[in-house]
Amino acid sequence: MAPNPPRPTDLNGPGPSPEAPVENLENIGPVTAGWLRSIGIGTRGELQRVGPLAAYHMLTEEGYNTSLVLVYALEGALRGVHWNRLPPEHKARLRARARAAPEG
Repeated sequence: MAPNPPRPTDLNGPGPSPEAPVENLENIGPVTAGWLRSIGIGTRGELQRVGPLAAYHMLTEEGYNTSLVLVYALEGALRGVHWNRLPPEHKARLRARARAAPEG
């Protein structure tokens, strides 16, 4: 049996290609991909330009049933890792920023 391909371990690595469709990113299922597309985010590059926190706030403002896990999932999607692999201190920073009023 062939070994499983290695999982990304560097949280500061480049992540998936900017052209990667959102539905192909780690943590992004069909429902979340649809939500993201509804606000004009269809690729990893578009998500990176908007940023995971701004995308979270946009989705919340549109009335989608969001949670803090979505913030972690979007951050993990950009990094190519499962959201559970984000360090606790990084999640704490994301949580604090997500609870703050959106900028702009």
